[in-house]
Amino acid sequence: MQKPDGLVVIENHQEARDMLENLPVGEVTGIGSRIESRLKEMGIRTCGELGRAPVQELKGEFGVIGERLHFMALGMDQGPVIPADRQPPAKSVGHSMTLDKDVGSPELIKAYILQLSEMVGRRLRRAGCKGRTVSLTLRYADFSTISKRKTVKRYISDGIDICNISVSILRSFRLQSEVRMLGVSISNLAESNQAPLFYEDRKKRDLIDAIDRINDRFGEFSVFRGSLLKSNSYPDTISPAWRPEGIKRIDYVI
Repeated sequence: MQKPDGLVVIENHQEARDMLENLPVGEVTGIGSRIESRLKEMGIRTCGELGRAPVQELKGEFGVIGERLHFMALGMDQGPVIPADRQPPAKSVGHSMTLDKDVGSPELIKAYILQLSEMVGRRLRRAGCKGRTVSLTLRYADFSTISKRKTVKRYISDGIDICNISVSILRSFRLQSEVRMLGVSISNLAESNQAPLFYEDRKKRDLIDAIDRINDRFGEFSVFRGSLLKSNSYPDTISPAWRPEGIKRIDYVI
């Protein structure tokens, strides 16, 4: 509200409810165009209507996130407010993407996985971390969600390594229908301070460092892997406004 630098003060819970009463559900962070469309089909267009909708009905339509949607519309969040300087060390780094249309093509799914893996790798390297356990999450059009993880012997932070492991996990899935959401994350983290021992590993590190410097200067995905340009498998690129600061998990709706 009052973008770009305005300040909105909400003094009490009733004032919050009054403010949300006529606010369109699409204005709420986390409610993308698809969820907004399905809510409209249920006759729900404002946060006030969403807050009054039966929780069981929302859960029946959206699964576990139905209850969260209900509380969001009421301006309620049970999570504690933690100052930035008291944040606990991150246990995982991940990105997820709600696609603008359902995708069934394995090649296009792999292209989105590569894009997400590169974002995860960038955030890891910015934080000076590597990880060993890669997780892949898929959500179908009916909002059913599956997730699997795989742990490797060595610590990694390169997007292509994260992607290769994620794709190997994808092969273990039997896709039931087209995919609506994809998520890639990595856990089992450790600090990345040791320099590579072998020449080929040092050359690979120097290449990644050079690409990172270019993208730092000119914007994310100014330089990216050519495989993202393959015919019929090029996903929407990430906005230059994206900045991989810190290593908190961030979900992007595209």
